[in-house]
Amino acid sequence: MKIFLTGLPEDADAERLHARMSEFGPVLDVHVLREGLGDHPLWVVDMDVDAGTATQIALRIDNIWFQDRFIHAHVPPQQA
Repeated sequence: MKIFLTGLPEDADAERLHARMSEFGPVLDVHVLREGLGDHPLWVVDMDVDAGTATQIALRIDNIWFQDRFIHAHVPPQQA
């Protein structure tokens, strides 16, 4: 399941994000989408969890402070 993160700085550390997200479950991949998003990239964390677990993780980490900013997390509706 993919969890989308916004609010991270453009130069956020993908390895650090991978490590932090691994605290919640197995992380398959972390990548950033920048094209057409200007200074507001979309980070995608692909985790080896079911839809319910991904939603719970997103709710748990939404609006937390990470790398000097509040981040926002959600699971895209088409996955849930």
